[in-house]
Amino acid sequence: MTTLRDEVTTDPLGRGYAGMTDQQLVDDLNAPVRTRERTTMSAGEIMEHIDTAEFAALTDANKARVDRVLGLGADVIIGPGNAHSAVQEFLATFGGGSATLTALTASRDEVISRATEIGVGTVTHHTLKMESLR
Repeated sequence: MTTLRDEVTTDPLGRGYAGMTDQQLVDDLNAPVRTRERTTMSAGEIMEHIDTAEFAALTDANKARVDRVLGLGADVIIGPGNAHSAVQEFLATFGGGSATLTALTASRDEVISRATEIGVGTVTHHTLKMESLR
C-alpha cells in the first residue's frame, strides 16, 4: 500500500489532501471523477453499440467481418493505437461517420476514481489507519 501513502503524501495532482479530514480524503479518493480509455471490451458490449440499420445495410462480406469481431469473446481489443483493434475493423466496415463507430469510440472512455486509477481499489477509514496516513 505504499502507492496510497505516496499518493496522499506527495499529492501529485494537487488535490489538496493535506487539508482534508479523513472523511473528505476517503470521499475524494473514491469519487468517480477521473477518466481513462478502456483497451478491451466484451463482444456483448460491442454488440450493444452496433446500429441495427447500419448493420442491415452492410454487404455479406462486411457482416462476416463484424461477426468475426463479435466471435472474439470476452476481451476484444478496442485500442487505442492498436492497428488490429475492433475499432479499426469497424472503421473499415462501417465507415468513420457511422453511428456504430461513434458509439463504440465514445464507450471507450470510462469514469473511475483516483483510487482505482492508482490501483488501490476502494479506500476506507480502516485503510487510512492501516497505512498510518491518519
